[in-house]
Amino acid sequence: MKRATLPLTGAVLLVAAAALRLPHTRQIFRPEANPFCRTLSPFDGPIFALLEQASGKIPPGARVAVEASSRRPAESAYFALVASGMLPGRDVRSASPPPRDGWRPDFLVVLGSRLPEAPVRPVLRSPEGTVWRTSE
Repeated sequence: MKRATLPLTGAVLLVAAAALRLPHTRQIFRPEANPFCRTLSPFDGPIFALLEQASGKIPPGARVAVEASSRRPAESAYFALVASGMLPGRDVRSASPPPRDGWRPDFLVVLGSRLPEAPVRPVLRSPEGTVWRTSE
């Protein structure tokens, strides 16, 4: 019996350590907020949630500028790419850098908590970002 004590104790410690690394049962059975929560790109979750809410507030045919809170052109371009797929029937472009062809957006979608500098009217506020009406 003494010879089996050490391996059994080690096995019990390994099982206990593995059990501690498991997510809580509430997290296992909880419905996810969006499809990106359990993928390799969970950082896309806020983008998906904001655009899903914005799709009901932005009418088809509207011109939409999207901007990431960091204001980096690469992040805003990625956000615009996702937005063009999630907002079909709308003219979606990145807000940074600003378009040079005279194109003016009807709506501005900002990911994150940053507020736009221009005088705009809020349409939607959520923890993921905001949607603003830029023209009447």
